[in-house]
Amino acid sequence: MGFCILFVFTGFAMLVLGSIIFYAEKGQWDPASGRYLRQSSTGMDPKSTSPYVSIPKSFWWVFVTLTTVGYGDITPTTEAGQFVATVAMLTGMVLMAMPITIIGANFT
Repeated sequence: MGFCILFVFTGFAMLVLGSIIFYAEKGQWDPASGRYLRQSSTGMDPKSTSPYVSIPKSFWWVFVTLTTVGYGDITPTTEAGQFVATVAMLTGMVLMAMPITIIGANFT
C-alpha cells in the first residue's frame, strides 16, 4: 500500500511540475526553425533550442530531479524555471525521504 501511495504522489508531482517547467522554460516559438528558442545558459549564444519541447518530455527532467539523480542534461535557465527546480528538489527530498525512513525502520 505504501508503494502505491509513493507512485501516485510521484506521478502527480511529475504531472504538475512537468507542466510548470515546460511553460517556464519553453522560450519563444520560432516559426523559421520550427522550435522553441530560449536564452542560453552560458550567455555566449543569445538563443538556444529549448530542451523542454513538450510536457511529456519535461517529465524526464522532473523524474530525474525528484529522485535526486540530477544528470544535468537538461537545466533551467530562467528565474521561474530555477524556482520550479528548487521546488522539485525539495519535493523529491520529502517524497523520497519519508518512505525510505519507514522502510529502514522495519529492518531493526
